[in-house]
Amino acid sequence: MKFLKALAHIVLGLVATVQSALCAKVKKPKGTTSFAVVMMVNERSEVLLLRRKGAVFGAGLYSLPGGKIESGESALEAAKREVGEELGVLVDELQLVHVVDRQGPNTEFYVLVFKTTIWHGDLLNRELDKCGALQWFPLKALPEDMIPAHKQALLLSEQGIGYSPHGWDVQVNQ
Repeated sequence: MKFLKALAHIVLGLVATVQSALCAKVKKPKGTTSFAVVMMVNERSEVLLLRRKGAVFGAGLYSLPGGKIESGESALEAAKREVGEELGVLVDELQLVHVVDRQGPNTEFYVLVFKTTIWHGDLLNRELDKCGALQWFPLKALPEDMIPAHKQALLLSEQGIGYSPHGWDVQVNQ
């Protein structure tokens, strides 16, 4: 019980920190890498995924559109910029639905997952050197060949769970 209370306190602190950083334009500490990705859901409750190619990480796997949050850029700005660069559309209404606390082999970082059902323009693969395909998948039938942290974020956000560790020595129920 004490563990759960301590964990809840940590998660609430993380959520408060993330929420305050979303709109703030602050210079992030050197060496900090965070990512903003967007869960674009159409009227059939399908999510848009990109098949990565030519990437150092995740080549051949499906992922959510998005990328690194640049220094001096808010997470919201990064999400909007990345969707514009990758898909050629504008997104206005983004809602933070999940944060992945990722521990990789050489790095630790956060993936902030935003959701939208509204965008302006026609979806187009604008990064042919980085993306092999765009494809819609039902949320209940996501592909097996998908970046695991992105899949975890989609499944848990649909259950109303806003935070999850990935790659740490913690089991997550999906």
